[in-house]
Amino acid sequence: MTVKFGVALPDELAEEFEKTSRRLGYKSRSYAISEAIRYFISENLWRLDPGRIIAGLIAYTYTDVSARLEEELRSLGHEYLDMIVSSFHIHLTKDRCLETVFVRGAAGRVEEYLSRLRSLRGLENVKLVVLAFLE
Repeated sequence: MTVKFGVALPDELAEEFEKTSRRLGYKSRSYAISEAIRYFISENLWRLDPGRIIAGLIAYTYTDVSARLEEELRSLGHEYLDMIVSSFHIHLTKDRCLETVFVRGAAGRVEEYLSRLRSLRGLENVKLVVLAFLE
């Protein structure tokens, strides 16, 4: 079964969507919208069930390599040892770093950690990628 429905978008968003979907090779607007909806669901489904066990990674960049930020990150990480599986740090440039923190735990707890990370001054581009739903 197929469901048809109309969507109203601002002109700029509609134009950008059309241009992007064409450049990515989508044969029709429907296929591109279907993929966007699937992505939206997979990116947000975990938020609806805070007790659901998820696994994924949180990535962020920063340029402030101050002792203050390093201590805040270390302290926060220790508060969430029950769900942090591993972390990985790389230097992108002389002044910019990228860290990934691999997490496994209750969605609500992961979201709490994510929110606390986002509140730290100096972190940029904090992003969670949920890779698996467990249990």
